[in-house]
Amino acid sequence: HIACSGYGSKVVDMNGSVYGNNGTSFSSPFAAGIAALTLEEIGVENIGKLRQTLFNKATKNSNTTAFGFGILNC
Repeated sequence: HIACSGYGSKVVDMNGSVYGNNGTSFSSPFAAGIAALTLEEIGVENIGKLRQTLFNKATKNSNTTAFGFGILNC
Protein backbone atom coordinates (compact mmCIF):
# COMPACT_ATOMS: atom_id res chain seq x y z
CA HIS A 1 0.00 0.00 0.00
CA ILE A 2 2.99 2.30 0.43
CA ALA A 3 6.55 2.51 -0.92
CA CYS A 4 9.90 3.44 0.56
CA SER A 5 12.95 4.33 -1.45
CA GLY A 6 15.74 1.76 -1.48
CA TYR A 7 17.52 3.38 -4.40
CA GLY A 8 21.16 4.43 -4.01
CA SER A 9 21.44 3.29 -0.40
CA LYS A 10 24.98 3.50 0.95
CA VAL A 11 26.26 0.11 2.11
CA VAL A 12 29.59 -1.16 3.42
CA ASP A 13 31.02 -4.47 2.22
CA MET A 14 33.11 -6.91 4.29
CA ASN A 15 36.31 -5.07 3.27
CA GLY A 16 35.03 -1.70 4.49
CA SER A 17 34.38 -0.27 1.01
CA VAL A 18 31.30 1.97 0.70
CA TYR A 19 29.13 1.82 -2.41
CA GLY A 20 25.55 2.41 -3.54
CA ASN A 21 23.01 -0.37 -3.98
CA ASN A 22 19.27 -0.74 -4.53
CA GLY A 23 16.32 -2.93 -3.63
CA THR A 24 13.76 -3.98 -1.07
CA SER A 25 16.50 -5.27 1.24
CA PHE A 26 17.46 -1.63 1.74
CA SER A 27 14.01 -0.05 1.83
CA SER A 28 12.39 -2.50 4.28
CA PRO A 29 14.52 -1.45 7.30
CA PHE A 30 13.80 2.23 6.54
CA ALA A 31 10.05 1.54 6.45
CA ALA A 32 10.18 -0.53 9.65
CA GLY A 33 12.14 2.21 11.43
CA ILE A 34 9.71 4.92 10.34
CA ALA A 35 6.78 2.77 11.50
CA ALA A 36 8.43 2.10 14.88
CA LEU A 37 9.22 5.76 15.48
CA THR A 38 5.70 6.77 14.46
CA LEU A 39 4.17 4.16 16.80
CA GLU A 40 6.31 5.49 19.64
CA GLU A 41 4.97 8.97 18.92
CA ILE A 42 1.26 8.11 18.57
CA GLY A 43 1.06 5.14 20.97
CA VAL A 44 1.22 1.42 20.34
CA GLU A 45 -2.53 0.98 20.84
CA ASN A 46 -3.20 3.08 17.72
CA ILE A 47 -2.27 0.61 14.95
CA GLY A 48 -5.07 1.89 12.69
CA LYS A 49 -3.86 5.44 13.23
CA LEU A 50 -0.31 4.32 12.31
CA ARG A 51 -1.49 3.18 8.90
CA GLN A 52 -3.37 6.42 8.26
CA THR A 53 -0.46 8.55 9.51
CA LEU A 54 2.01 6.80 7.18
CA PHE A 55 -0.40 7.15 4.25
CA ASN A 56 -0.85 10.87 5.00
CA LYS A 57 2.90 11.53 5.30
CA ALA A 58 3.79 9.73 2.07
CA THR A 59 4.67 11.75 -1.01
CA LYS A 60 1.93 11.03 -3.53
CA ASN A 61 2.74 9.62 -6.97
CA SER A 62 0.41 9.37 -9.94
CA ASN A 63 1.35 5.69 -10.45
CA THR A 64 -0.77 4.21 -7.66
CA THR A 65 -0.28 0.69 -9.05
CA ALA A 66 3.48 0.85 -8.34
CA PHE A 67 3.51 3.25 -5.36
CA GLY A 68 0.14 2.78 -3.66
CA PHE A 69 -0.58 5.73 -1.33
CA GLY A 70 2.87 7.17 -2.06
CA ILE A 71 6.52 7.01 -1.05
CA LEU A 72 7.56 7.35 2.60
CA ASN A 73 9.80 10.33 3.18
CA CYS A 74 12.78 8.41 4.49
